[in-house]
Amino acid sequence: MDPLSVAASIVGLLTAGCKMVSLLQNIALLKDVPQSVTAVLREVESITQILKSLEQYLDGGVIPSPDRLSLILVEEVQAILTGCVLTYSNLTFLLDSMGLSCSRSGASRAGASIFNRLRWLIKEREILSVIQQLNSFKSSLSLMLTIIQWQVSQPLNFQGMFYILIYVVNQCARQKTQ
Repeated sequence: MDPLSVAASIVGLLTAGCKMVSLLQNIALLKDVPQSVTAVLREVESITQILKSLEQYLDGGVIPSPDRLSLILVEEVQAILTGCVLTYSNLTFLLDSMGLSCSRSGASRAGASIFNRLRWLIKEREILSVIQQLNSFKSSLSLMLTIIQWQVSQPLNFQGMFYILIYVVNQCARQKTQ
């Protein structure tokens, strides 16, 4: 995956994420919405913020250290972005199947006004699966961003990196058990 494809994937994910955030924010304002609505909203918002930060490195606004970039394999970036695209597509399909389209302009308010709690609850198992997938991609993207942003003033301390990795894995495990 070349840098242009990475940039295009990030821009596409940002566009889709912003539309979903707008729709989900309007739904979350309604009375007695399931908790999974706000959970999906939080995950999409978090991924959107991480992608915005990564985009700064791609558009040349911030120049990362080549040493830091060498720690991230292109194949890993490709796998994470492809997984995000597929998960966003799945979420969009689920929202569309409930009459909550985020693909049309102005659909956010219209979608929120026809929110049907029963339809959402019927799809909740699939939505919870999407939340788990989004959380996984968020963790991967966050770790990637941390690697890029981490400024090292001394030689790499692999033992310290190992403990950081263990901490991140433990945090992910705790989130999955909650």
